[in-house]
Amino acid sequence: MTDTLTETSPGPLQHYVLRASADPVKRYLELVHTTCGSNLCDAEHDDSLDVLVHVAGAHAASCDRP
Repeated sequence: MTDTLTETSPGPLQHYVLRASADPVKRYLELVHTTCGSNLCDAEHDDSLDVLVHVAGAHAASCDRP
């Protein structure tokens, strides 16, 4: 499995990251599109990877900075 992952190129979600919020009151990480700087949502403890990928995909479809 590791060999397969190292041989693949970065995917379309490579510019989407989970980051700690600058707001010290927030407990959750934020899903951020690093290319345009948009904070897409808070990644809460019960969010699935499927939900976060869907949010990133919806943003990618409308963002003018891929």
